[in-house]
Amino acid sequence: MMYQRTVYNRKTVQTITPPASLVVSVSDVKAFLIDVPSSDDAIIEHFIKTATESAKQYTRRAIGIETLECQMDGFSAPDGDDRLASMGPGTFTAYVPGILGGSGEVDLPFAPLQSVTSITTFSRTNAATVVDPALYQVDLQSGRVYLNEGETWPVDLRARAAVQIRYVAGYTSIPADMAQAIIQHAAAMYECRSACEAPKVARELLTPYRLADGLAAW
Repeated sequence: MMYQRTVYNRKTVQTITPPASLVVSVSDVKAFLIDVPSSDDAIIEHFIKTATESAKQYTRRAIGIETLECQMDGFSAPDGDDRLASMGPGTFTAYVPGILGGSGEVDLPFAPLQSVTSITTFSRTNAATVVDPALYQVDLQSGRVYLNEGETWPVDLRARAAVQIRYVAGYTSIPADMAQAIIQHAAAMYECRSACEAPKVARELLTPYRLADGLAAW
């Protein structure tokens, strides 16, 4: 038996609360440069923030501690689920999680995960419901949220933007080579006086930390 389906589950992430402080200091960048006047501290701070965001997008990791919100269309069901095949041939109109219950786990973008604040779902009438934390577990090491045995995610959700997961991610202690890459990029932008690309050596320092999260524009 052959069957075909298309499941759309767009996932986006936005920053709710940015890092409270710079991930590297202005003095760190100034030490890498030569003869930088204190009057340029503000522009160096701006370049540090730009370099940090560049490192975040390149590695797909949160650098400083920040609060993020992941929005998804729903809890996607795994491809090739036997319950779809059991429906037989033909064309069916239905909400996939309503049939399958959704996948039991969610991979959250931008590791490392520190905590999950809340998971909110929206019904077909757009009513918001906060999922009981007793239904799921948070795996900080893998950056996943998964259901407890025997539990299911809420169903009968609206077709788009039905799930919002708010969480905290970022390094409590930034790896030295990652910090060095941000310093070098910020210093390069100071010297060229624009948002120029990161130096090759900075990219090489960041490459081992790079993740594939399905959201990056490769």
